[in-house]
Amino acid sequence: GGIDTLIDYLTHPRSDISMDALWTLRNISDQINQVENADPNKLMEVCIKKLSSHDLNHVISAAGILSNLTCNDYINKTTFVELGGVQAMTRVVQRASSKDGFRDDVVEPAITALRHVTRDRGDESGELGSWAEKARKQCQVKYRKVREFHRFSDPDPNCDSTFNRSSIGILANRQSHYRLYPQFMPR
Repeated sequence: GGIDTLIDYLTHPRSDISMDALWTLRNISDQINQVENADPNKLMEVCIKKLSSHDLNHVISAAGILSNLTCNDYINKTTFVELGGVQAMTRVVQRASSKDGFRDDVVEPAITALRHVTRDRGDESGELGSWAEKARKQCQVKYRKVREFHRFSDPDPNCDSTFNRSSIGILANRQSHYRLYPQFMPR
């Protein structure tokens, strides 16, 4: 249907058409799981690829879509982890916080998506998934020095409170993995 058509336009050679499709999908991405016959896997795959784009607007929209898709949906979280979304998002955080100065419009949805996939509340039956453990380990590999996350966890009165909660949430999710605890100790 319409969502599949929009997903197809994400790879259109004209950047403006691709961007229009991204914005539209970003605006409806929190409802895609409710749409009958919608396949969020294809959308996630394309968005993960878009995270490496040189066009910052593409990165912002793709990160926002992925953040929405990974919220409260363990199937999407599993898919995100399996498709390499954790590594791609951590690269986004690193790029947006180092290269051209801190960009909260990029980092906020990326940190939020990482918080979603590193926290496991269990599925409908209460069974815990292996995706959260994989995501935590992938964050561990990518962020050998947790200081990169720590600098996002300081409350910033100029930042959206969602961003501050997400930053602290990702740290707490990583800390819940007992083998990582020593990394949170002051040095």
